[in-house]
Amino acid sequence: MDDRLLRDIGIERSDIPRVVDVFTDREWAVRPVSPDVEQSYRLRCDRAA
Repeated sequence: MDDRLLRDIGIERSDIPRVVDVFTDREWAVRPVSPDVEQSYRLRCDRAA
């Protein structure tokens, strides 16, 4: 993500570690919305199984 997009969602680049540190297991388990990303996600999950 570029700095402009990060600002649009309310964080600065330097805030990323702080934001990620407070993610819950539920948030980490959310599936991607984009069809391209979802297909990549499925492929990785299938390989891991």
